[in-house]
Amino acid sequence: MPFTTAAAVSVSVVLNSIGVNTHLDSYQHGYQNLPVTEAAINYLGVKNLRDSAQHSWSLPIWEKVAAATGARFDDYMGRGSPAQDRADLSYVKALNDKGILNFVEGGEDSDTKVALDAGNSIAWTASFQKQVYSTGHALGLPVINMSFGAGWTEANDWHGNYDKVGDLSAYADYGNAHTYPAEGQWPNLAITMLNADARLAARRRPVITTEIGWDTDKFDRRSIARFVLDAVFDGIKDGDVKMYFHALYDDNGGKHGLMNSNGTPRPAARALHNLTTILHDTGVPRGGSLRYSLSGLASHDRTLLMRKSTGAFQLVLWNEIDSPHTVTLRLPNAAKKVRVFAPLVASTARSVATKTATIDVALAGQALIVEIDP
Repeated sequence: MPFTTAAAVSVSVVLNSIGVNTHLDSYQHGYQNLPVTEAAINYLGVKNLRDSAQHSWSLPIWEKVAAATGARFDDYMGRGSPAQDRADLSYVKALNDKGILNFVEGGEDSDTKVALDAGNSIAWTASFQKQVYSTGHALGLPVINMSFGAGWTEANDWHGNYDKVGDLSAYADYGNAHTYPAEGQWPNLAITMLNADARLAARRRPVITTEIGWDTDKFDRRSIARFVLDAVFDGIKDGDVKMYFHALYDDNGGKHGLMNSNGTPRPAARALHNLTTILHDTGVPRGGSLRYSLSGLASHDRTLLMRKSTGAFQLVLWNEIDSPHTVTLRLPNAAKKVRVFAPLVASTARSVATKTATIDVALAGQALIVEIDP
């Protein structure tokens, strides 16, 4: 195979794309124990949280969690009445004054029964998006579009209600996807489908997946762990700015929790912990390019080249569909050290080779990271 030159993204881009949904105001499901919740967030190694401040006492809770974890929030307008949306928006300035917000987001799933029963509608929420945008930009905050939670049918080509509000690009910096893959649906297919839906409501904007999750009543936990890792890398390849997993704990929305309510990790949490440990990098972000070749690729193999501030490259290889196979990586010159990581199972290298220009990588249902120290 001839050598090609591939551009690398900074590993910080990937790390900074990972987030998790929380429900800190609920005082149930595990969130009532803030020290345990803070420890769980730190264990995951994520610095992006998504939540909805629906009470005046949200401020001290969010501030405490942000201080303990170094994370910042996407604050969305909660699923409720128009009056509740307006109240939620009134808390944004105080939260932003504390320096703990990354984004402000429009109304949440106003096409679902809870919101409809409270008097909301997608028409009202689409109109309210203008107020959210004005408030966010006045505070220097980027704004995420409203979200949708219903309406998917074969008759509307599985667009849900994303095509019912027109193009809100003028009132959003990012489109908003809620992505819950169905049984038998691979992460990348679901992400690309929902990203396309999100662009129907914000045609000129990049997408943030504000929710993605798998219910443990429908998927086994090891598969969920594998899908979580795939989704991180699929999201980067598919242009997603952030990928917020739903949720830290099981809650009223379903059994999607990464962690148990007592703060102990499920396989998905361990996989994310391993990934953020492997990618951990505190130096100045660095890009660059690497010459290499790959032979033995299957039709659905995906690759992503990253680089750490140390100069080491990390080549991710994953495949969601094809049967196990071996891919051979070749370099023009021998690398000082090549390590292979399998974040699904560990944060330490599964193999180490020195002064080598060739390495075989066995892809068999999990993402692998080949770290190359040139």
